[in-house]
Parts: sequence; C-alpha cells; structure tokens
Amino acid sequence: MTKDDVLNALLLAIPKDRDNAKGIAEGHLKKAILKVGRMKGVDFNRDIQTFTLTANQKEYIIGRDVLNGVGGVWDIDELYLIDEERWPVNVVGIGDFDSYARGSDSTGKPQIATVHSSTAILEVWPTPDSAYNMKALVRKQIENFDDIPSGYHDVLVDYGIASIVAAGNPAVAVSFARDGLADVQADSRTSWEGNTILVARHLGDTGGSTRVDSGNLRP
Repeated sequence: MTKDDVLNALLLAIPKDRDNAKGIAEGHLKKAILKVGRMKGVDFNRDIQTFTLTANQKEYIIGRDVLNGVGGVWDIDELYLIDEERWPVNVVGIGDFDSYARGSDSTGKPQIATVHSSTAILEVWPTPDSAYNMKALVRKQIENFDDIPSGYHDVLVDYGIASIVAAGNPAVAVSFARDGLADVQADSRTSWEGNTILVARHLGDTGGSTRVDSGNLRP
C-alpha cells in the first residue's frame, strides 16, 4: 500500500461532519507509525552496527561518542567483541550492572554493559584497557512511513482506524491510554530478561585468567 492508500482508508473512518479530515487522518497515521515502529521482537526497526570503545573510557553517549551515524537509537539488544571469539558483552539493566560493576576500578575486556539516562549513556565494565571493536544489535526509533515495511501497512490502517474511533469514544480512549502507558512502563534501553551473565572470570575476582562458561547473576 502507498501512503495515500493508507490515508484514504483512514478518511473513510472520519465522521463526515469533521473539518480538515485529511489533517486528522495524517495525525492518526503518525500515531500508528510510532506505535508499530517501537514494537519489540521485530526486525525492521533493528540493525547491526559497529563501533570502537576507547581505552580507559567506560561511558559513551550514544549518538555522539558511539553510533553517531545511525540516527535515533532506542536500545541495544546484543553486544559483542568483534575481534574475540565467543565474547558476548551482556547488556543488562542498570540495577544488575550496579550490583557488580559500581565502585570497581577493574580494567580489561568488557564483560557487561548497560544503557541508561535520558541522554542514552552506554556504560561498560570492566573499563576497556585498549580500543575494542564492537558489534551491536540496536533498535532504532521509527518515525517515517517508508521505514515501515509494506507488508505491515494494513496494521497501520487498522490501528489508525481504531485510534480514530477512540477519539470519539471515552471508553476506547481510556483503553488506548492504558495501552500506551504500559508501553512506556515496559520499555527500557536494555532488553535483559535473564538471570545469568557470561563472564571471562568471576566478577569478584579479576586476577585470574581462566575462562568459564557462565556465572550466576546474583550469588
């Protein structure tokens, strides 16, 4: 479907007595694009990107220090060292990151990372002791019609029509508001849902060199 096709479908749902029907349809289409564009578990809003960490620097502002050519980055789903075989850097929530890394002055190859703050700060632990090339799976902010695959344009129509109906139905409007608030509360700049971190060595012991397969996130 073209953008005009979607708008024409939305126009059919707008009451005939409404002024500026096209503008109303365009507003609800923008809302539908934002809703569909921020969905998790889909591929059209995710890209593989590469960047380099700097020696002795543990914090990076996304969009300025790293990933500055990507556009809006919503979160980082996966992170790996490119030049090290089987070396994932687990991207965890800020609470889990703080439990193990806060206050530590260890340096070495990064083992865990988090993304936090309104400025989207990527923080890694240990602090890199060298420049490390990284590969990241990032979720991007989607705001344009052309960024939604054509196979999902029917979803834009359905959500847009539902949004138009909600505008004139208080009960449906409340349901939409609750759904939107749930999105806000559930969203995070990290996608960590596990309870195990793969580490090069026990997080409490940075002196050894033996590599282990995994460690419990919490003792």
